[in-house]
Amino acid sequence: MLALNDHPWIKPLGERLFEQNYPGTFTLEELLVFLEAAEALLRESDEPMGWVCDFTKIVLRDFTALKRKAFGVFEARCADRDALVCAGAALIVKPSPLYRGMVTAVYWLSPPVYPYRVFSERSEAVEWARASVDARRSAARASLFT
Repeated sequence: MLALNDHPWIKPLGERLFEQNYPGTFTLEELLVFLEAAEALLRESDEPMGWVCDFTKIVLRDFTALKRKAFGVFEARCADRDALVCAGAALIVKPSPLYRGMVTAVYWLSPPVYPYRVFSERSEAVEWARASVDARRSAARASLFT
């Protein structure tokens, strides 16, 4: 089982809610190691989970086409599992069209199978992600009785 301290970019925010904190710059190899850790956590999950993804530190000129492609490949590879357990992803970006464009570029390669929303404020992102997890968990419990 993956211990959350196995990757410095992932930390728990509460029950079934996790935060991804990306540094300003990182190599493709560092990104691939992170995506492997995120995938392991996703595959080990058997209940709805949510993500708060903080992209505010990313230096756009360093977010190369190869890194965007790695994200797209990751999204495609995890789509089946995401559809089962990912209640949603709240993406925090700087309030700039360029940063919103970064999200569009990644998701254009491989559209997500889970709900997501882009925020510029962390508190709003956490609130939305927590509500998404709670709603998915409630729906899963209700389906047990129908």
